[in-house]
Amino acid sequence: MKTKIALLIDVLEDIKGGAERQVYELVRGLDKEFFEVALYVLHGTAVPDEIKSHCHTSKGLGIKRIYDLKGILSGLRFARELRKNKAHFLMTYHFASDIWGTIWGHWGGITNIVSNRRDTGFWKKKAHILAYKFVNRRVWKVIVNCEASKNRVIADEGVSVEKIEVICNGIDLLRFEQPFNNEQIRKSLSLSKDDCVITSVGNLRPVKGQEYLIEAFKMIVKSCPKARLVLVGDGHLKESLKLKTRDLRIEDKVFFLGKRDDIPEILAASDICVLPSLSEGMSNAILEYMAVGKAVVATLVGGNQELVDDGETGILVKPGNSAHMAKAIRNLISDKDLSVALGEAGKKKAYEEFSANRMIEDYQRLFGGVSKKEIRILHLISSNGLYGAEKVLLSIAENMNSNGVKSMVVPIKNLHNPHSELFNEALKRDIPAQIVESQGRFDRGTVDQLVELIHQNRISIVHSHNYKADFVGLLAARKAQIPIVATNHSWTNTDLKLRMYEFFDGLLLRKFNKVVAVSEQVRTDMLKAGIPATKITVIDNGVPLNKEAGDAAKLRVEFGISGSALIVGCIARLSLEKGHTYLLEAAKKITDDSHNVYFILFGEGPLEGELKDRVKELGLEKRILFAGYRNDMGNVYSAIDVLVQPSLREGLPLSLLEAMSYGKAVIATSVGAVPELITNMQTGLLIKPASVEKISQSLKTLINDSQLRVELGKNAREFVKARYSLEKMISSYRQVYKEVATPT
Repeated sequence: MKTKIALLIDVLEDIKGGAERQVYELVRGLDKEFFEVALYVLHGTAVPDEIKSHCHTSKGLGIKRIYDLKGILSGLRFARELRKNKAHFLMTYHFASDIWGTIWGHWGGITNIVSNRRDTGFWKKKAHILAYKFVNRRVWKVIVNCEASKNRVIADEGVSVEKIEVICNGIDLLRFEQPFNNEQIRKSLSLSKDDCVITSVGNLRPVKGQEYLIEAFKMIVKSCPKARLVLVGDGHLKESLKLKTRDLRIEDKVFFLGKRDDIPEILAASDICVLPSLSEGMSNAILEYMAVGKAVVATLVGGNQELVDDGETGILVKPGNSAHMAKAIRNLISDKDLSVALGEAGKKKAYEEFSANRMIEDYQRLFGGVSKKEIRILHLISSNGLYGAEKVLLSIAENMNSNGVKSMVVPIKNLHNPHSELFNEALKRDIPAQIVESQGRFDRGTVDQLVELIHQNRISIVHSHNYKADFVGLLAARKAQIPIVATNHSWTNTDLKLRMYEFFDGLLLRKFNKVVAVSEQVRTDMLKAGIPATKITVIDNGVPLNKEAGDAAKLRVEFGISGSALIVGCIARLSLEKGHTYLLEAAKKITDDSHNVYFILFGEGPLEGELKDRVKELGLEKRILFAGYRNDMGNVYSAIDVLVQPSLREGLPLSLLEAMSYGKAVIATSVGAVPELITNMQTGLLIKPASVEKISQSLKTLINDSQLRVELGKNAREFVKARYSLEKMISSYRQVYKEVATPT
């Protein structure tokens, strides 16, 4: 699905003006494989053919006043059209479009409204600023083209820094790489090859400061009679400026060319280029001067000083100071080596920092396309802590933030059961993360929050990780018109409520683009639920194998366990399907026979109180310890001697994989994908579920045979390394994302 962008600009008679040219470069350059552009002209009735051809839709609205009845009625139609076309972004240019477009764009359901500031606001009066302050509450981003404009927006309009994006102007450098015939160009302009041509490009209006350039030119011709001044552009000051040249008796040396389509050719045939503005944002004219390799003289205003490094890529002069300007131009006329050096340095800077391609990439990052290769994933989960599914999610997100795929983690924070462990861990690992709130089991507001996140972060695919995330994610993905995939980490099927949720989850997953099963058993369960086989991909969980060993002694000191004692660990959520009760009964048998074995249960969950009560009943408070949630799992795996996984239901348990990757002996029940991991007496001990006797017998075997523990641990590590590597899992998920992002 393409990202739909609506652009609204006050006027667009041609593509010769600064903002107009930038709109043209943007529309022309956006990757049409990923973006669909609709262009609207507020005050005009037509769109120039050269820009229309690059738009999916273009329309002149012909509105004269934005606040009269016609303007309001047109606004309602505009809002309906945006809503009907399901535009993802609305970007406005110039004051009327910024105000009118923001109001009606908001009515049209656009959450991502982007407003542009192309100058430093020299024209703004109090009413303009108040209008901007009113609509800025509805604006997602304010785009400025230079730091000077950014500072003015902050000072005048009170816009927060976080809301502002600086995207510098960019120009099509190919326009300036032609093999120009300068002698022929000069001849066509009635200029000789010996003339010293000084050129300035800009609309003829007071803020552009041409009157000061004409006064400076009068001073220049006294010492350089071959100097000629070429003014490119049109405007209401044209006649008064011509009159000024006559009053100064230099009318035969000043050429008013009006609007031109051959600006690159004119600049190439010039010697020095000047921008005498009294106020400026980021000047396209200066960029064009630099691109053609000409020495630049510009006033020290606005973004000019961000383009021109005084004495390195050009010369900066005081605004409104004709004498200062004349002196700078005379220096360049008399020192041709300096003029050439400044021109070459300016050209290098233009090519390195201000190409149209660079500008397009910045906008594509803003809008979410980034490049043809980049895919953005939003991982969604209703989290109860930091357990197997959360750890797999983090592994995918952390290791997928490269090579064209970027991830963010979005936990659903439930009002009745809030958990922040996943969010905190994501931030700790420098993974982008954002919480969405949920006031109930199924809160429509959660969907709306998620849709806004999708648009703001330009998400390509939603990846959900449990039944609530599946439901919310599907609604949001459909509303945002993007694909959705899910990972089924397992259906526990432990009670009536969960069976009902999992039944409906099966119905939902039929509508997903792709569903990942973490084992063949999970795949079989999903096939029974009616999910098409073509939508299911089996991807085994993977774990990193190059982790540094933790501090085993630290855990023993914490719990007061001697170095000679043996530690049996169980790492699982304290819930019914994990089978802890059978382990407790087996522990009673073991401790009756041995005085040097300790059991530590790692994790939290709804059965915690019940399990602690049972430990007290068994009189094992000193031998069975509850460690709760841990964020030092390296220390945990290093400290334990044996891991027991007594589950009644499982998918592909991550804690089992992790223990094996640390070279630990494991005992696990033959449920879910566990038999794919454990070959009895080779990579661990495999036992039937719900059997106190089997757990206690297996524990006695490993407690009494240290050599067997070492051998099983070594074999387990080699097996995980060969089949369940993190790299293999990441590669498989990457392939799923690519298939979903580019459907055939």
